[in-house]
Amino acid sequence: ETIKLIEETWRNSGPFDVILAHSQGAILTTVLLAKAVTEGFIARPSKAILFGNAWPQPFGDVVLGMGEAVQAGAAFPPTLHVYALNDKINPPVGGGAIKIKELMGPGAETWVHEEGHGIPDDPASLDRYARFLFGP
Repeated sequence: ETIKLIEETWRNSGPFDVILAHSQGAILTTVLLAKAVTEGFIARPSKAILFGNAWPQPFGDVVLGMGEAVQAGAAFPPTLHVYALNDKINPPVGGGAIKIKELMGPGAETWVHEEGHGIPDDPASLDRYARFLFGP
C-alpha cells in the first residue's frame, strides 16, 4: 500500500527534484529507486540523499537487480549516502548502507560522520549536502 500511495502522490504532486530520507525512509527510497530502474516505477528524482540506510528486506532481489542494471549502463540518479560506522540501529557494514552505495554505481557518493543513527547538522555536513545538491 505504501508504494501505491507514493506512486499516486508522485503522479499527482510530482515530479520532485530530490528525495531526502532517513532510516526506514531511506530503506523505502532504496526500493523505489531500484524499482524505477528495474520496473519503470514513476518515482525518479534527479538526486537522493539517504541517511542511516539499511538493506531493504524483503526487497533485496530488487536492489540486486538495480545493481545489475546500473552496472549494465542504466541511468541512475546521483545519490549521497550519509552514515556513521558507529550506527547501532542500521550498521552500514555487512550489507547495509555501504553495499547499497556500491550497487548504485559511479554517481553514488559518501559522507561518513560519527553521530550514530542521527542526521548530522554541523557546518561541515551541511556544506557537504549543499555541494551535493547544488555543486561546488
